[in-house]
Amino acid sequence: MKYFISQFKLQVKLNNHQENNCFLESLVTSISRILCFTKLNHNGKAMDAAFATPHWLTKAKEAVENSKEWKCFTAELFEVLRQQLAESSVSMFSDLCEAEKALLVERAAKAVCAGRPHADVVAHISAVLEDALSYHVATEMQERHTVPSKTDLFQSHARNGMVYLLNKWPDMKSKLTILFNHPLPMELREVAWKLYLSNTKAQLDYLMAASVNQERSKRDLDICLQCDSLFSTGPMFHNLSNNELAIKVMKKVLSYYHRVQQLKSALPEADCLLLVPLLEVALARSSPSTSAHSVATLLVQQYLTFMNSRPGTCSGTESGDTFEEVASMLNQKDKELACVIRRVNSPKDGQIKDPLLKGVKEILQPIIQVFFVGYLDLPALLYVWDQYIIGLDSPLYKCLPAFAFAFLVLLREHFQGCSTSSEMTEVTRSQGHKLSVAQLQNIINIFFYEDLFSKLTQDKVQCFPVLDPTQAFLPPWTNLLSSKLTMRTKPCDRRQAREIREAQSAAETERKKQAQHQKLMEEAEIRIEQLRLQRDLEETRRISREQRAHLEEQLAQERQRHYETEKTAKERIDQLQAEARSIQEHKPLIKETEGSFGTPPPLTECQIDAQDSYGPVPEHHRTPPPTADAKDIASSQKDTLTINRTVEGVAADLLKSLVQSAGTRF
Repeated sequence: MKYFISQFKLQVKLNNHQENNCFLESLVTSISRILCFTKLNHNGKAMDAAFATPHWLTKAKEAVENSKEWKCFTAELFEVLRQQLAESSVSMFSDLCEAEKALLVERAAKAVCAGRPHADVVAHISAVLEDALSYHVATEMQERHTVPSKTDLFQSHARNGMVYLLNKWPDMKSKLTILFNHPLPMELREVAWKLYLSNTKAQLDYLMAASVNQERSKRDLDICLQCDSLFSTGPMFHNLSNNELAIKVMKKVLSYYHRVQQLKSALPEADCLLLVPLLEVALARSSPSTSAHSVATLLVQQYLTFMNSRPGTCSGTESGDTFEEVASMLNQKDKELACVIRRVNSPKDGQIKDPLLKGVKEILQPIIQVFFVGYLDLPALLYVWDQYIIGLDSPLYKCLPAFAFAFLVLLREHFQGCSTSSEMTEVTRSQGHKLSVAQLQNIINIFFYEDLFSKLTQDKVQCFPVLDPTQAFLPPWTNLLSSKLTMRTKPCDRRQAREIREAQSAAETERKKQAQHQKLMEEAEIRIEQLRLQRDLEETRRISREQRAHLEEQLAQERQRHYETEKTAKERIDQLQAEARSIQEHKPLIKETEGSFGTPPPLTECQIDAQDSYGPVPEHHRTPPPTADAKDIASSQKDTLTINRTVEGVAADLLKSLVQSAGTRF
């Protein structure tokens, strides 16, 4: 069993399946339980020789059993078993029956599944399996001249390992739920369908009837003709029609089913069609030496189980709950298609209360009665049957409405051009076989994956249910396997846990003290910084006041100096104005003197040129030199000009000094 988990893990990786690792954990737990059980049970039966162990699985098993992780895990498991034996007052493990041993091992495994040894052995098993498979594939590729790709070899060996483990431990069929919404490989599909649809009672009844030649119906000839007619119609049955073994097996199974049902009329065509997918899978890997009796024995139990487990809508014994669910889904998830179906099925008189439900029922009823046989291509049909069969053990899991909804949604474009319900029914027959597996998977992923997967994988048995021992195949106490057990701890574990808690408490206290001390230090630093800033503020204010007083004092001095300068300048101006008035008083006399002794006007340019042209002036024509009186007049004019320049200079100097004093002030 410990290999089963990693085989699923490898298969999921190769097919790009993204699932939760919780499945791997739970499966490894079951693996460990069964392996321990086989070690403890010295009277256990040997494995059936019909199922040969793959070589790489044997190598992986030996590597795991010799590892320290496995020894540590089994040692802890044995200790828990001894404790449970002591609590149950059982002296020897061999004194228990097989069911009691299984129960005890299951409870012990649940008690240690959350411990460190369990996690270590899970990781080790996964690594060993991957290494063993990789080595086996590499060796095979070296020894063979023409080999398929490495990926194909990985998938092939992984599938073979899974088939071997499923045949060895049929109870692990529930772990196939990890492949939900994925088509099963044909090898795995054959084993899965056989495990889920097995029916020991039906098998024994058929063998007993065959031993006395009473397995045939009284209407066996009619059934044979009905099978021949069925094989001659439709491309889906073309492969089976050329297979004599398929025809013979189908006639045997349907004849026995007709006899068991005690029908007085012929078998309904839907019942005949429902055998076709089972027949396809059963004969997928048949050989010429395959016996019709062995295949018929297998198909009888599968067919009877499927017919008894199919929804009431398929057999017509229940109300149309499936149709109501599909109609509700259309209203919620695809209102456009709902409007189309409602429009086509709305009568003019308006007497039908719910035309959508009526239209859905008319379209889906023939499809659901045959469970999509004849309406989907074979790969898509087998994919739908895979999803239905792996959920047979989950009462809450109902995938039929989801696939019916997906079927209608994928044909929406063809339905939009229909005007009557009969045209819609014809569309399902003509266009349904064109739908692919990927299209159906996409619709399920978008609308239903989380809900269906949660219902498929949830715990199927409540804690301590009331069981009827007369109707149970297993002992009544097996429900304890589903109960949640408390974690089993040893004294050393409790002491270690207590020390860890005390250390954590001391560390938490020390951390709080350090945090408080750090907080006090930060507050002290804040106070010191506030005091420093306050002192800096006071010092800044004092310096500001001193600077202001100094500036005010300088301003007063400057005002006093400016006042004195203005006073001096005013006195000087008054003095200069007095001097200017005295000079002005002498100015008229100077002008009168200039008028009586005026000098001739200067020669013009023309006169100078004329004088040059006529030569020098004779002496008797020249002007005589100025006399003494003329010199005095010239001297007085010069003094007057000097006085005028002196007044102007004094005024300029005064203005300059005023400007400088004003600049110094401001």
